[in-house]
Amino acid sequence: LVKELVELHHGSISVTSEMGKGTEFVLKLPLGKGHLKPEEIAEERGARSEERGAKSVERDAESKVWEDIEPAEPAISSIPPTTNRQKPASSIQYPASVVLLVEDNPDMRAYIRDLLLPDYRVLEAVDGKEGLKRAKDAGPDLIISDVMMPGMDGFAFCEKIKTREQTSHIPVILLTARASGESKLEGLETGADDYLTKPFDAAELRVRVRNLIEQRRRLRERFRRELIIRPSEVTATPMDEAFLTKVIAAVEAHIDDPVFETDDLAREAGVSRRHLNRKLRGLAGQSVREFIRSMRLKRAALLLQQKSGTVTEIAYAVGFQSIAHFAKVFREEFGVAPSAYKDDEDEV
Repeated sequence: LVKELVELHHGSISVTSEMGKGTEFVLKLPLGKGHLKPEEIAEERGARSEERGAKSVERDAESKVWEDIEPAEPAISSIPPTTNRQKPASSIQYPASVVLLVEDNPDMRAYIRDLLLPDYRVLEAVDGKEGLKRAKDAGPDLIISDVMMPGMDGFAFCEKIKTREQTSHIPVILLTARASGESKLEGLETGADDYLTKPFDAAELRVRVRNLIEQRRRLRERFRRELIIRPSEVTATPMDEAFLTKVIAAVEAHIDDPVFETDDLAREAGVSRRHLNRKLRGLAGQSVREFIRSMRLKRAALLLQQKSGTVTEIAYAVGFQSIAHFAKVFREEFGVAPSAYKDDEDEV
């Protein structure tokens, strides 16, 4: 980190060491600003404080937007706001989110790990190559990556994460000592979701991590809440939108087939069972089996809203062979029996 900061200032650092006598570090920095390009000169502290204040307000506003996300479609497209159908948010327990930390400097890696460990499970990788493998194998909720690493740098690593279907849904924060606007733009162009310059404020890093994970969680919650799913509204990247569109279409094409299960959907989507399961957990917060069942129940709720048949007819139409089982899982999903749901709609 020191070497990166010194080189940013067009300086040099050297070391000499003699056994039994000690070690001497020599740090040389040119005076003034004449050797710096305009884009390399940071603002004064006061200006930076104002900018950080503005960014804080902007983040608060963004957070408020995410808090206020509600279905914008007519009642037919979402679960009607009947209180006995809503599970209280306080009763929902979320497991600790997993953060993958990709950083070649062991001291910096340990520092960031200690910042996150109270609230997150932290996986570590020492370079981009190992980071790709860990991201593929573990499917973390978020990735933090240094930019300046040997071999594959953070830009190349981020681009690979965002262009691979298995990992494209994972948000990425890039960390770098390169403070220029051009460097930040390069990072964002690779698909990075956020970008922090070293040295960074520890509290700010935690806030950005929390916000990105919360945004993804809210997208998953929205997916589970909406009856009519529009992939563009519940995904963060075009690749994820295309994937979810393909998977939803495959389920809908076989919605009345009671034996259409995980292997069938994986085959229709052209991916492995493991890949499909991990991807759907990342996008929808559900296993493949839960996803298929959820799609069947959403269709059933729509058909009940539209008065498209009796409860028995609708259960068969969405692939359930047992009416008792259909009634049980429908109540688990919506908080009321199918017949009560239909009667409620008659009163709306």
